[in-house]
Amino acid sequence: MELTILRSRPITLPHATALLALLAVVLLAAVVRFADLGTESYWLDEIIMARLTSGELEPMLRHLAEGDRPPVFVLLGYTWSSVFGTSEAATRSLSATAGVLSVVVFYAITQRLLKTPVALIACWIMALSAFQIHYSQEYRYYMVFQLALLLTVYCYLRVLDTGHWLDMLLYAVSSIISLYVHTYAVFFLAGLALHFLLHWRRFAPLRRRWVVAQVVIAVAIAPRLWSTVSGMMSDGSSEAELLSGGTPVTDWVPAPPLYAPLRSLVNFLFIERSMVSWWLIGAAALAVLLGTLLYLRHTGLSYWRGEATMFVRRARAAVIRFDWRLTLLAVWLVVPIALPFIVSKVFAPMYLDRYVIAAAPAWYLVIAAGLYAARRLVPVALTVSVLTVLLLGSLYTYYSAPQKEQWRETAAYVSQHARPSEPIALAYGRLPRDAYNVRDSFYWYYPTAAVSNCFVDVWQPATAVTRELADCSAGQRRLWLVVYQDRQNTDTSWLPGVLAAGLKLRDTRSFVGTSVYLLELPAGQ
Repeated sequence: MELTILRSRPITLPHATALLALLAVVLLAAVVRFADLGTESYWLDEIIMARLTSGELEPMLRHLAEGDRPPVFVLLGYTWSSVFGTSEAATRSLSATAGVLSVVVFYAITQRLLKTPVALIACWIMALSAFQIHYSQEYRYYMVFQLALLLTVYCYLRVLDTGHWLDMLLYAVSSIISLYVHTYAVFFLAGLALHFLLHWRRFAPLRRRWVVAQVVIAVAIAPRLWSTVSGMMSDGSSEAELLSGGTPVTDWVPAPPLYAPLRSLVNFLFIERSMVSWWLIGAAALAVLLGTLLYLRHTGLSYWRGEATMFVRRARAAVIRFDWRLTLLAVWLVVPIALPFIVSKVFAPMYLDRYVIAAAPAWYLVIAAGLYAARRLVPVALTVSVLTVLLLGSLYTYYSAPQKEQWRETAAYVSQHARPSEPIALAYGRLPRDAYNVRDSFYWYYPTAAVSNCFVDVWQPATAVTRELADCSAGQRRLWLVVYQDRQNTDTSWLPGVLAAGLKLRDTRSFVGTSVYLLELPAGQ
């Protein structure tokens, strides 16, 4: 009994309707990824990358040789910014382009696994996912990382289809490139290896070539893994490491809660659940319920119950048959999430939604397959429409409010209001390691000012904060303080103690991720 989502015939070129539908999805993906690309300023991590890729080639290569940063995106970003410039729109267009190409490659993959309607629905979800759009508008690794992983899956499917040495070579090369884009590719590659081993008998003619490919991959990625482990074990205390964003993963990544994997599945669609209002979620659920009741009334209860029974039987038969396509989908979704989660619980925290982005395409495919497989229970037009409304709701929230730290606005405010003689101090938030990155983020947008290396820890006792502010004032009565804070953390509990110590607050302004204070010190201090 064949599960209706599985492809039951050889791969052929899609007909004109499917091509037009795919073209529409790709164009939509391009529009939403390139829209407002340069509107928001860089945030701290983007500025680290922008500084690294906009400088001279030799220092950048030396940084890559001496540090533990994966080199592929840095080299690609250096080439890209050399051609298109270092503006926000120019550099982020690299990620946006990778995001659009990801939709194309994703379709090529899903066409080899499942039926064309399922492939189109999955690509539609990827195109409108706020999570995908957010990281397509960020000058960081993640979209290029996802594209490299999708190319690896495509080459792997080619290997299973043809068994040619050339396809095996392309699979090995794409796997190696993926890990040199982002180290977390190792978890994804482990999932693909597990899939092959689970179907060892089925893929018997490919065993020798596959083993050779695994050896080549292991040898090629060993230096990268060693560099990562060594970097995590170092204390990362030097200014060079701070300037390069060399903070070890375990320094600042929070321990994931037990529900973190489920949260990731939600965030793969909406970035955060809060991006979609509860009333919209309730309206969507009500629409599905009413639509299903109307459909049931139209078809009749006996027909609907018969289809429900057939649905369960088909799903059970597919599981019993141990279909290699469904197994691939399962390991693609589970392993890249489960392994970092387990390591975070056993060793040290290393789990973030963006780090497990490898599983996101599989999740879109699972959703699409589920909606299509249940089309005789709930009309697929209804479920896809409701999901589209939810995705558009999150996009409305995404585009209508700033999402990134506003360093450009912060620097502009200080530049417009500060007197030439007034000194500037910087508060680095909860992590002292952020100090130099905070400095470089502020002065990226305020290059005409003299760079301040005066840092204040506002989370220590008020007397110590007051003393550090007095030291930074260099004898001046008025001092500008730029405070860096987490985008969800606007804690100002330090301020009353400072004011009680005799300082006066003359001006203040809050931005996303930063706050600016103009403080006046007591006379004679």
